[in-house]
Amino acid sequence: PIEKKIVSGDMELSQFDNDEHDNSYHLLITFEALKWEELMNRFQLPYIVYMILFCVIGLGAVFFTWIGWATVRIVTRQAQTPNFRFYDSYLLMLWWPTQGVVVAT
Repeated sequence: PIEKKIVSGDMELSQFDNDEHDNSYHLLITFEALKWEELMNRFQLPYIVYMILFCVIGLGAVFFTWIGWATVRIVTRQAQTPNFRFYDSYLLMLWWPTQGVVVAT
C-alpha cells in the first residue's frame, strides 16, 4: 500500500431541501494530484529541494552581480576600478537564503 498525504481539502454543499423526513444524501469524494508548482508553493516537497533551490538562487544572484561588476569594469575608464568583493556578495546573496532554509527546517 502506498501512503499519500492530503494537502488540502474543500467541501461543497448544494441542493438543500426543507424536508425533515428525507435523510438521504449523496456523497462524492474526488482526489486530485497537485502539480509540481503547487507542491512547491505549499512546501510539500522534501527539504533538500528547497535547500538546493535557495542555494541556486543565491549563486545566480552572485553570478549576475559579478557580470554587472565586470561590465562596469570593462566599460568604465578610470585610473583605478573597484575590486570585486566576492565574500560580501556571498554573504548577502547566498548565506542568508541558506540560513533561512536551515531555520525553516
